[in-house]
Amino acid sequence: MGEQMKPGDRLELVGEGGTPFVVTVGAAWTSRAIEERLKRGEWRRPATGGVVTAPVVVGEGSPTSAREVDGPKPDGRPPQAAAKSAWVDYAVARGVADRETADAMTKQDLIEMTS
Repeated sequence: MGEQMKPGDRLELVGEGGTPFVVTVGAAWTSRAIEERLKRGEWRRPATGGVVTAPVVVGEGSPTSAREVDGPKPDGRPPQAAAKSAWVDYAVARGVADRETADAMTKQDLIEMTS
């Protein structure tokens, strides 16, 4: 990736389906976990890339899609816009499903199961 991530860095990334989001490097999303997802192609850096200091607003100016996205919540819950793999990891970490079962579920099912 070329740059060293440190705890507290907020990284602008793009998830599956092209959804942009911001993840904060820390206990919930370690630099290693982020690097692994980037290497697997689950996440990528946007063309602008880099560390951001303010929340990213998606669809700014759009009356139907303006919303703020951010990294995991304090309880480790991924943002709704996160990749399905983040939700699989979260469900497994919470003990509500084993990895094989979680992988077979839809992202929406995982979100509902962990609510």
